[in-house]
Amino acid sequence: MKLNNEEIRKKYEDLFKYSLDLIYIHNLRGNFIDANDITLDALGYTREEIPKISFNNLVDKSQMKVAFKTLNEILQSGKQLTHSEYKIKRKDGKYILIETYGIPIKNDKGILGILGISKNTTVKKEFELELKKSRDELKRLNKKLEKRISKKASELKKSESMLIERVKELNCLYNIIKLIQNPLMSIDEILNDAINIIPRGFIYNAKNNLGLLK
Repeated sequence: MKLNNEEIRKKYEDLFKYSLDLIYIHNLRGNFIDANDITLDALGYTREEIPKISFNNLVDKSQMKVAFKTLNEILQSGKQLTHSEYKIKRKDGKYILIETYGIPIKNDKGILGILGISKNTTVKKEFELELKKSRDELKRLNKKLEKRISKKASELKKSESMLIERVKELNCLYNIIKLIQNPLMSIDEILNDAINIIPRGFIYNAKNNLGLLK
């Protein structure tokens, strides 16, 4: 059973002419029978080269099993259940990414070939990849920033604690100086009051390692 190119082209004329998607027809061996201009531009082939185009040469080798599985799915169930994604090799050796599904072309004797409808997702996938890279980089920078902020906050807290203890120490010294400078107080009174003042000024946080008393 062979595909009649003229009949198929006439049947799908509007689809080939007006669709913004990649439209192509291939037989059950994967050999192209026809394709619209968008498909040819995407693959880098001319219309005269259509007979040379085959899915066996287009699909990346790592995805051939998926391609054959999809074809068998169409042959068995008469339809493709989900879209397929392929890495396709252009004529110039570069690759594009497509999302595609196939529609069986039938006659009363069975399935003759596949009408493929694909979207070129190369730009979309590249954008998604770059977006993911940017998000990952932002996450990395955010974690790094959080660590620096946490470290700085800890240093500031430690400095604040040290400053508070230093103020207590200075207040203690100031009060002792006032005692000493009070001409009305005896040596014993100065010593007794100083004993009460000193502990309040020199009980430091052990972590600061500044205190004279604990």
